[in-house]
Amino acid sequence: MTPAEAAEWAAIAYLEPDIGRAEAQARGYGYILFSKGAHQCVVASRQDETVIAFRGTEFSLFNWRDVVTSLKARLIPNPAGAGRVHNGYSKGVWALIPLIKPLMRGQIYLTGHSMGGAMAILAGGWLKVDAVFSFNAPKSSDQKFALAYPVPLFRFESRHDWVPWFPSALADWVHVGGRILLDSQGHSLEAVRKVLCAPKTLCPEGRLAGEITTLLPRG
Repeated sequence: MTPAEAAEWAAIAYLEPDIGRAEAQARGYGYILFSKGAHQCVVASRQDETVIAFRGTEFSLFNWRDVVTSLKARLIPNPAGAGRVHNGYSKGVWALIPLIKPLMRGQIYLTGHSMGGAMAILAGGWLKVDAVFSFNAPKSSDQKFALAYPVPLFRFESRHDWVPWFPSALADWVHVGGRILLDSQGHSLEAVRKVLCAPKTLCPEGRLAGEITTLLPRG
């Protein structure tokens, strides 16, 4: 999976179910949307691959439940490993895991934008997956969780986006993995997608965005 493809799936997670299903089917994938309280994810699968895309905060609709989740900015003990994790995002992921796990097959990729990116990162610490992609995600854990992170993570950020600073600049809160800074501006996922689809998007060490796939494990 390329970063551009991961961003496309992150965008599909925001769509209404009928439109999202049509987009998945056009790509040759099945589509199931799960919703538990304030949290949603799309599971898109075909015989050899599963993509799990977590929906981010819907600021445009001022979805108060999303905002409440983001404001639950308290670190709690990791329920399945080292370190501490964001209370609200962790509860959201664990509510969805029992629905997700039975559908996982083939190579498995997690993705998400904003809150969805933070949830994808946490889920990558608890599910057996091949790689995680996040776009403009806030912090979701402490350093112990980050240092123990078990899978490849590609954490993309845009310039001049305030969300990756959330919820705090205090040392207790850290990002998992190194930042991949894009030339996109602000928090918009659409801006990220435009940059990643450009033919000469540069990523760490001068790699082109499309070449990141060479770093992923192959079955």
